[in-house]
Parts: sequence; C-alpha cells; structure tokens
Amino acid sequence: MKSGASTLTLSGTNTSSGGVVLNAGTLQLDTNTALGTGPLRIFGGTLNSNTNFVNANNNPVTINADFNFTGSTRVDLGTGAVSLGTLPGTTRTITIRSTSTT
Repeated sequence: MKSGASTLTLSGTNTSSGGVVLNAGTLQLDTNTALGTGPLRIFGGTLNSNTNFVNANNNPVTINADFNFTGSTRVDLGTGAVSLGTLPGTTRTITIRSTSTT
C-alpha cells in the first residue's frame, strides 16, 4: 500500500499476489513485473516510470479516484480488466503529463 507524499519505487520482480494499492504520493513502476499478479487499486496519487513499463502480468486495475501520470516514458498497464470502482462518482479524471502512454 502506497500512502503519503513520498515516492515508492518498485524496481524488482514482484511475485506477490496480494495486489498494489495507491492512495497518495508517487508509485514508481520500473520493472515489467513490479505490480506482481494481484490487482492494482488506485485511490489517488501519481503513477510514474523511468522505463518503458509494459505490465507483464495484465493485472486488473480499479480506478477509485482521480490520479496523475507524470512519467516521461511509455506506460502500458496491459490488457487486464479496468473498472471505475464502486466509490461514489463514476467520473474519473486521469491527468497525463507524459510524452507516451498506452
């Protein structure tokens, strides 16, 4: 779980199946297996990458709140199912400050 204003960098092979939660701050994805095999749940914060991140595990993604992407490289979250979540408000704003996203 990533909370607080700091940056958490995931740069190794993650074999966890429990999922990753982004509440606040920056989650830096620097390897294609950084998310493990569980779901990515976003409740706010920022996604970033210094590599051409292509999610190797095609994790399901639940977007429960607005979030930002600020990387300068390609980010591909894969072909896993994407949901806007069940929290109030079915409109989400994703702010992209990048030159390349998928």
